[in-house]
Amino acid sequence: MKERAIITTLTLTKPFEYRHFQVRIPRDAVHICGVEATGRFIGKAGSVGKESNDFLYRRNYLFGDLWLQSCEEANRFYTGEIRANDINTVMSDFSIPPTWKAKEWTNGGKQEAETVIVDGDTTVVNGLYRDKTGKEITAILGYEIKVVIWYKTNE
Repeated sequence: MKERAIITTLTLTKPFEYRHFQVRIPRDAVHICGVEATGRFIGKAGSVGKESNDFLYRRNYLFGDLWLQSCEEANRFYTGEIRANDINTVMSDFSIPPTWKAKEWTNGGKQEAETVIVDGDTTVVNGLYRDKTGKEITAILGYEIKVVIWYKTNE
């Protein structure tokens, strides 16, 4: 069996936005085997919140909630929160110069799909995303959510 992926991208710019979307699953899919969901700011993330010193732990930004459901027997098969990458990676590490800023491509967490098993009879996956960032982040920056659905074929 061969694994393939379908990527859906949502761009959010309004606070407290709800976004409904659909993902068509090809007919040759045997079953859906995994789901990944990531988020990233479109604007400059440094303009949000206060600057902190090296000894303060900061919570990672919560982008929102994601629900996926099929129209067949499985119904809702995935729910999860989408968060920003870990911003506390270099907390209290004094070997790093104070001018160094963590970047998404240097400090992003390893992305792995969460395992789900949904029958291949599913032809459409319905999704609902709910923004939880609030006015202060979404209106200033905007952000992008990527939902990756992995499926297996008989090739």
